[in-house]
Amino acid sequence: MHLTVESVWSAFCQVLYEAIELYVPYATTNMAGTKKQYSRKYPKTIRKAFSRKRCLWRKHRQNLQNPHILNKYKEAEAKCRQLVHEYEAVTERRISNNSNVGSFYRHINKRMSCRSGVGVLHSTDGTDAVSDLEKAEIVYSTTTLQVSAQLTMASSLSLTD
Repeated sequence: MHLTVESVWSAFCQVLYEAIELYVPYATTNMAGTKKQYSRKYPKTIRKAFSRKRCLWRKHRQNLQNPHILNKYKEAEAKCRQLVHEYEAVTERRISNNSNVGSFYRHINKRMSCRSGVGVLHSTDGTDAVSDLEKAEIVYSTTTLQVSAQLTMASSLSLTD
């Protein structure tokens, strides 16, 4: 039995690939479909709290059996949530008390999830309305149905009186 360089190399690669498959963690990402999310600029204290939370998450992922690390992570998560909530409340209070109307509308426009106006509407037959004309037709038909139902109810109430 003669061992060739190719056979030894293929045996070595096979063992190496099996070890990689068993012991190296991997994650799949889809960069084509991702959007750049709006990132808020927070003060240094909040950024530090987020950094601490990320650090604890990494430690938890390395040692899943340790409940102490998980509890610390949950505490850090609650602290981050509280800090962000307080910061946003102070910011909104400052903007609402400000006499500059432009800053108020800028803040509102940043908070809007659908900047094009009305989001996607679902019609009664289950289709989605995306264009403005389809949305207008759905809103018109819905309001006319509601108004006619209210008129019918009002006329029946007046007849019974």
